[in-house]
Amino acid sequence: MTEAAAQQRPLSDRAVHGWIAFALALAALLLYLPARGFDFVNHDDPGYITAHDLVQQGLTWEGVKFAFTGTHLLNWHPLTTLSHMAMCEWFGLNAGAHHLLNILIHALNAALLFHVLFRLTKARWPAAMAAALLALHPLHVESVAWISERKDGLCLMFWLLTVLAHVRWVENRTPARYAALLGVFAIGTLTKPMIVTLPCALLLLDFWPLNRIEAGSIREIVPQLKKPLLEKLPLFALAGFLAVMTVHAQKQGAVVELERLPLDFRIGNALVAYSLYLGKLFWPANLAVFYPHPGQWPAWGVAGAAVIFFGVSALAIRTLRTRPHIAVGWFWFVGTLVPVIGILQVGDQAIADRYAYIPLIGIYAALCWEAAERLKQIPARVSGGVAGVILLACALTSARQIRHWQDSETLFRRALAVTEGNDIAHNNLAVFLASKARLAEAEEHLLRAYEINPHNPEMLANLAKLASASGNHAGAARYEAERLEEIGGSAEEYLALAQTFARAGDIERVAASLEAALNRNLELVPALNALAGIRASHPDAALRNGATALRLAQRAVDLTGGADPVPLDTLAMAQAETGDFVGAAATIEKAIVSAQAAGRGQLIAPLRRRLELYRNNRPFRRGQ
Repeated sequence: MTEAAAQQRPLSDRAVHGWIAFALALAALLLYLPARGFDFVNHDDPGYITAHDLVQQGLTWEGVKFAFTGTHLLNWHPLTTLSHMAMCEWFGLNAGAHHLLNILIHALNAALLFHVLFRLTKARWPAAMAAALLALHPLHVESVAWISERKDGLCLMFWLLTVLAHVRWVENRTPARYAALLGVFAIGTLTKPMIVTLPCALLLLDFWPLNRIEAGSIREIVPQLKKPLLEKLPLFALAGFLAVMTVHAQKQGAVVELERLPLDFRIGNALVAYSLYLGKLFWPANLAVFYPHPGQWPAWGVAGAAVIFFGVSALAIRTLRTRPHIAVGWFWFVGTLVPVIGILQVGDQAIADRYAYIPLIGIYAALCWEAAERLKQIPARVSGGVAGVILLACALTSARQIRHWQDSETLFRRALAVTEGNDIAHNNLAVFLASKARLAEAEEHLLRAYEINPHNPEMLANLAKLASASGNHAGAARYEAERLEEIGGSAEEYLALAQTFARAGDIERVAASLEAALNRNLELVPALNALAGIRASHPDAALRNGATALRLAQRAVDLTGGADPVPLDTLAMAQAETGDFVGAAATIEKAIVSAQAAGRGQLIAPLRRRLELYRNNRPFRRGQ
């Protein structure tokens, strides 16, 4: 064969397939590569990595045990947790390395999606276009540029590998191939709870493009479902286990109660959310890391969203025989969003871009295969040009969106620019500004967050810290009290609050905080002793109560075995307040002996001064 002839020989199908997959991965890699220079952000990244000591220790036996038996930011996803540990083991807190792994996973997913779609349908160019949309669409920036969202990339990777294993098993139903299917899906359940819907997605693929279930009436379809359902029972069992683990993890604090968000509000938001995701697919403007939940959407908005949702669903069902890709793509989108659509509300967001990472694959498939059907008569150069323009627009928009993820300041300033009433963005921006000693700006954003939502515990804690740092102890105590009221604080937290009120000079609130601490733990000795001291010795008679002081102080002495001089001192004060000066003198003598035995000489002089008071039948008063 001559050299000219060799040069003219077309590439084999396998080579074309490989070059397309390579181009898709390369496009995704080049698009997101600037993120290597980005920092961690203060939204979830601290909980996952930068403030998680065990994760930062790298791969340890203790860490592995935590990954499989604990919850990580109210999620159970052991493989994702281990991936963060591994990156810390190898690269520490080098944010660029953590970003790069997310980028590589996304690039691999783009190539893998093309391969899976082509394997399913043998339609090269629709598969390539759908994969290119995954690689380049702006709605997926959050899943890639946010280090905490590694779980999205890992989940999709094992999702696609499970689909591929399913296809191989359908082609040749051997025990080894079924074991591979179960094994890959089992690993996938360790990445992100959203994979729980995958068995249902496989059932959709049995309709199209695997054509294992023929479209028809319900009476015709139901008998055909028996075999595919039975085949997938082990997959559904694994999904059920994951669902139980997820509910258990998120009930520890992530799930929003019905009292806060009634069921009708949730259903309304779910309907609107489907339309919002579709809208952002076609017009990806004003994207933000957090979209505040409005509570109740306007009735006209819910009605319009319902018309869209049920209208498209009816169209999909009507065209199931002739255009099954529309039905499969639409119900893939609808079904895979169910865990995060807000019926079981987790968090305070209305929607989240990251939630669309897997669901939009269904819409991409429906659109690309429908376009391929309708554009058969159009020259390939024209349809290819249109596709190129769409992908270029996606890439340019994504490039702009990626830049907003540079750090917490750029991220949350962007969120504030494109959303309204975003207390989370104000709060997180304030945290970043405070870390840079820009305290005045931080306070401004925290106060704005407080105006929007005065019930956010994290924001209240940040306001308390900022007030304390500026010496405003009264403000710090006020915000901390509001925070504890929101979360139902622990005994130790109320004891700390009492100390803050003490620094502010508000003795009544000190006493109230100590009582709240004791309501939660009757054996908290510091709270018992402090409240007994107020009731026994405060100069204000309205705050004193000898009987109460005696009961509390005796409890503190009993809990410490009568060996601690401080509770003994307080018990003597209470005895003196009730008029038992002989008992007070005897008790404080025990306190002096105890202080000497414990080597706490600094206590002895004040104890002896109080002993003289009691011998002279005089009670002790703070300030004497």
